[in-house]
Amino acid sequence: MDVTKETPRSGACEECGFDWTIPLEDAIGLVEAAPARVGALFDAAPAQPPAAAPGRWSPASYLWHLVDVVRFGTERLWVLTLAPGADHPGWDQDAMAALRRYDALSVPVGLRALRQAAVAWAQAAREAPAASTVRHPVFGELTTGDAVRRNAHEAVHHELDIRRGLGES
Repeated sequence: MDVTKETPRSGACEECGFDWTIPLEDAIGLVEAAPARVGALFDAAPAQPPAAAPGRWSPASYLWHLVDVVRFGTERLWVLTLAPGADHPGWDQDAMAALRRYDALSVPVGLRALRQAAVAWAQAAREAPAASTVRHPVFGELTTGDAVRRNAHEAVHHELDIRRGLGES
């Protein structure tokens, strides 16, 4: 499932169980806790994780994708605070993965990058005014709540992707 294509405002993700009606502070907490949860998955992983399943990225690639999701999410939240109503361009996740060569990047460095990105993201999420909107090229107008919950869903969903890639369910 391509989590970038869905925009529900209610219910739960069929795959990962993320509840789209989660309170905003709980959603922020999910992103803040993502580095610890993802780090624990890699700490418990076998030294040589299984190869990526067809059509899926490796666990390291999902880690680095999550780093970029949180970084781009921070920028989108800054737009809500500093330039309400402005556009924030989307990005091609597959092109970014190829450009950055996610599979060649270090897991320990990725975990540190995710920790730092989550701190900046959480600060931006708490500072963004609730009434602001940002234009997304795929989803249209996003409120602060929409932007925060989308990133929280990505954190939860990609944790599942990493878990699967490491041979867990």
